[in-house]
Amino acid sequence: MANLYGKNSDTQVLPSLTFQYDLTPRLMTYLQYQRGAQFPNASQLYGSWNLGSSYAGSQQYALIGNTDLKTETSDNLEWGLKGEVTEGITLRTALFYNSYKNFIAYTRYTRANNPGQFTNVPSNIYTIYQAENRDKAYIYGGEISTKFNFGTWFEQVDGLSATLALGYSEGKSKSSYSGDKYVDLDSVAPMKAIVGVAWDDPAKRYGTALTATFVKGKQATATNRESYSNSGSAITDASSDYMRVPGYGMLDWTAYWQVAKNVRLQWRGLQPHRS
Repeated sequence: MANLYGKNSDTQVLPSLTFQYDLTPRLMTYLQYQRGAQFPNASQLYGSWNLGSSYAGSQQYALIGNTDLKTETSDNLEWGLKGEVTEGITLRTALFYNSYKNFIAYTRYTRANNPGQFTNVPSNIYTIYQAENRDKAYIYGGEISTKFNFGTWFEQVDGLSATLALGYSEGKSKSSYSGDKYVDLDSVAPMKAIVGVAWDDPAKRYGTALTATFVKGKQATATNRESYSNSGSAITDASSDYMRVPGYGMLDWTAYWQVAKNVRLQWRGLQPHRS
């Protein structure tokens, strides 16, 4: 591999520091800094596609390698709470902000608009994706989850619990090209919410849970980065729009029976729904 593509290696020092404080014997808060690094993987460096006869038509695409990729580094800050707020209610929440340098993301090129990128690409492939380093990027967001154990207050429903969770994140990146601006990151997951109800036998012999998961739809932001020619002129705004990927909901019903100490039967059913 080194003879064909050259050598790609790097070393990173990744310090981290965490401060913790107990607000109560069962609830603590923390502030954390962590240095991160993401080394390019084999697919990003060397590409991957099948050169067989199965490629036909104008809708085929390939992942093209980029041996000039640099290591992605990040500075990550997180603040949160976790523990038991009061008897019967547990809480876990976090706010985070991650700042990236040389963020690795894919750029889309088409044969019609970027013929120079297709010099060594089979003629029946009309679209390629190539991993590239963005000059700057950031991702921020938060998540919160809580669980209510109703048996704490009502002995008749000992084992009954409810779970609520919500996660949100947003990220943007920009290249060092003249005139470029921050554009939404396609790789950042959309908002997600979870609602669940469960009952477990106090002796843990059997139980069941019903969980609903909702994920918001998302639409990628078009950019003209792939057409930049390094001529010194500024990048113009893209005039096209990508299709919006719809959100979805999923209902998950599970049940278990602890037949013996080392024997457990479990059942799971799913009911998806798209919006």
